[in-house]
Amino acid sequence: MNFYIFRHGQTDWNAKRRIQGHTDIELNEEGRSQARELKEKIAGLGIQEVFSSDLKRAFETASIAFPSLNIIKKDDLREAHFGKAEGRIFTEVIEEFGEDYFKTHPKYWDLRIEGSETKRECIERVWTALNEVAASTSSTHIGISSHGGVIRNIVHSLLPPDSEKVEIPNCCVYHLTFTDEKWALVGLLK
Repeated sequence: MNFYIFRHGQTDWNAKRRIQGHTDIELNEEGRSQARELKEKIAGLGIQEVFSSDLKRAFETASIAFPSLNIIKKDDLREAHFGKAEGRIFTEVIEEFGEDYFKTHPKYWDLRIEGSETKRECIERVWTALNEVAASTSSTHIGISSHGGVIRNIVHSLLPPDSEKVEIPNCCVYHLTFTDEKWALVGLLK
C-alpha cells in the first residue's frame, strides 16, 4: 500500500508563524492556490481514497486537491495539541518554554507544554489512525491530508534518532509504504 501524506495549504496563522494546533483555522488565498498546485503535483499518483484531519485547513486542502473523491474525515489525523502555546507566535513560545519541546530526537518525545500532548502521544495517536486506515481499505494508493507537526512526528518516528529535523512546508507530500504490517518511509515527493 502506498500512502501519500500531505500538509494543508497556508493559513493566515502560518504566514505569521502563529501556532495553530487544534485551533480550527481555514486556508487563506495563498493556501488555496497551494492546494491547486498540489492537485497538479499528485495527479498521476493514482490515489483512490483520501482521509483527512477534521480541521478546516486540512479538509479544504484535500477537497481542492481531490474534487472528485469523497474525503473521509478522521479526527485522529489532526494536528498535535500544543496546549498553552496555541495561538501564540512561535518565537514567543520558544522564549517562554524553550526549544526542547520542538526537537525531534526521541529523548524529547515526552516533554509537554501546559495543556499539550507530547510528541509520543501524537505519534501513537496518528500511527493508530494510519493502521486503522490500512486495515479498513482495499485501496493501494491512499492520500492523507494532515498537518506539519503530525507529518514531522511521523517522518521522524521512521528515521534514525539523530536525523536532522525535516522541514514540512505547506502542501509538501511524503510517500510511505505499508507492506507485511510494516511501515517504511520512501521520502519527500519532489
